[in-house]
Amino acid sequence: MTLSWRVKNSKMVVWQTPDSGDVMGPFNDPVTNLDRIWLCSDFDYYQVAFDQSVTLSHASVSGANTSFASIFTIAGHYVESDLAVLTHNLGYIPRFKVAIGAELIPNGWAIQTPAGGDNGARLVSFYATTTEIRCKDMGWATASTLAAKSQTYEVVVFEIPTADNTKPVFGGKLGILCQGKFDANKAHLRRADAGESSPFDILTSKAGDINFGAYKMFTGDGTSKTFGAYGGSMSAPSAA
Repeated sequence: MTLSWRVKNSKMVVWQTPDSGDVMGPFNDPVTNLDRIWLCSDFDYYQVAFDQSVTLSHASVSGANTSFASIFTIAGHYVESDLAVLTHNLGYIPRFKVAIGAELIPNGWAIQTPAGGDNGARLVSFYATTTEIRCKDMGWATASTLAAKSQTYEVVVFEIPTADNTKPVFGGKLGILCQGKFDANKAHLRRADAGESSPFDILTSKAGDINFGAYKMFTGDGTSKTFGAYGGSMSAPSAA
């Protein structure tokens, strides 16, 4: 394998040289030749700003029975809360990922599903503001109380790289390239090598299925959770 590189004006590209054909193709059209690109100043690189384990305390949800005109009774109680996860103060809404152990979790992930199918559940969804990563905690109880839960999350927040035209495209401080858009001295999100484990497998197709009011969801490693009396037949989707 031979690598080529070229700097022209403010553009820098490092690529795997094609064995034949247009050897400058990856420089002139990096997107079309993405499989050969090793580094390109046109692209944004997911540089890690924060990598923290955060433990959240999810409050219990009391059970309830609601009677309607003494004719029938509905068991159930829903409580939604908004929890601070971490403060980043980046001044913009960043990209981020949240995992539990070795599972990258999608929004709406069930962290509590008591046995019995319809005995309540707790779902979590995460979102970013210009200063914080926050968690929407959605808890359902039936006639019985949904217990409190302490859950640890691995939260990775990425900086959005920007070019600084006072810095060189190639040169300057060791490992800083593309006018500062890529800093080899810092951690970045990258594609895992073959056989390498990662908690951040990303699904390349739909993550869940709904069946008669119940649903089933998957993480990137094929782990699934169901909410309610799910009777569908969705199998694990593919991941990258």
